Amino acid sequence: MLRKLILTISVVIISTAAGWSAEYADSNQQKSHTVQTPPLNPLEININGQNQAITLQQAFAFHGHTCPAMTTAYRALQHGIQALYGDTVPSRQDLLVISLTPAGGAKDLLDLLMKGNDVNSKTWAPPGMVNDLDGFKIMIIKKSSSEAVDVKINPANFPADYFQLKEKARNNTITTEEKGRLNNYLKKILIGSATTPADLLFGAAKPYKLIFWGNVESGEMDRHIRNMRRAEKAKQLLEEKKGAH
Repeated sequence: MLRKLILTISVVIISTAAGWSAEYADSNQQKSHTVQTPPLNPLEININGQNQAITLQQAFAFHGHTCPAMTTAYRALQHGIQALYGDTVPSRQDLLVISLTPAGGAKDLLDLLMKGNDVNSKTWAPPGMVNDLDGFKIMIIKKSSSEAVDVKINPANFPADYFQLKEKARNNTITTEEKGRLNNYLKKILIGSATTPADLLFGAAKPYKLIFWGNVESGEMDRHIRNMRRAEKAKQLLEEKKGAH
């Protein structure tokens, strides 16, 4: 069973002879479509001596809808954890995960894996992070052995304009033609991220040794990010006031 860390959690799999049905929201978040994808092994993590399995469907439920980026992150975590731990279930206390992507599906998956299922404690991205192919990368660290592995999406598996279309959809500036193209991308990515071999999706996961210093206390990064977001909002409001005069 694959067990690797880089982006986060598992999803309840509804298995049939043909696979399981995944429903995803289209680009305007108003309609949903069903796509057949094969079952995936759950992500497993040990919390206070107890092994817990997280399915992809559970992760989708935590996120609020089926998400291609979450499916990709799910596979990335499996790939990375397998490289570091083999068939051993990792302890949450032994894991340290660093994400270079602010993608909502990836963040929610990592929250579910590393923080639990409290929707009120979801992580916000700090200002300045860009959601693009270059940043779809996660570093997973096994503290007990001072080993780490980087898992990064192979850009060839994502359309070049995918994230630009996602941004247009969020801003309601997407055209009808672009919306249709984005929905086709979503279906293809959802299936492809579940079926493509991990080495083709991300490349080989090669552990390496490192030295690290310092300490991150529980909730510390959340506080820093909140402060950064407040400062950025205050800066924007000040600039808007100056522009109005």
